[in-house]
Amino acid sequence: MIAVSPAAAVETVEKSMTIKATRQQVVNAIIKHRTADPEKRKVVSTKNDGSSVTIKERLDSPLPVARDNIVYEEHIDDNRVDFKLVDAEKLTTFQGSWVLTESKPGYTHVSLKTSVDSSLNIPFKDRIMRYETAKGIDKRLSFVKQQSEKL
Repeated sequence: MIAVSPAAAVETVEKSMTIKATRQQVVNAIIKHRTADPEKRKVVSTKNDGSSVTIKERLDSPLPVARDNIVYEEHIDDNRVDFKLVDAEKLTTFQGSWVLTESKPGYTHVSLKTSVDSSLNIPFKDRIMRYETAKGIDKRLSFVKQQSEKL
């Protein structure tokens, strides 16, 4: 499933899948994703209870509008993980959430929604941002599915 916002300054992309794993296994896989590629992404700070972390990530793309170094905060609640931009060179918006719902015993429906916008003003920026965001969501969902199902 994919839903894209109507023509707006901020592009929102949402994708979802059902994973054969418990909600806690999925949360553990999301947490593991933070440090799975240390060349690209690292945790720079964690709150004492571990519910919020600040992450520095390099977004790679052959297209300059979608390439950036960002810092964002991620907060874990019972059935969701929310994230929001703290700092970036080009992006003005990077926020969203993972929503986790038990679909049946041992299965979790995972929805990842991300909204992005860039300060760069170039032709076809909206299409590029949608495409790159959808590609990034696919990679994250794939990683989480693979990690969750092997736990």
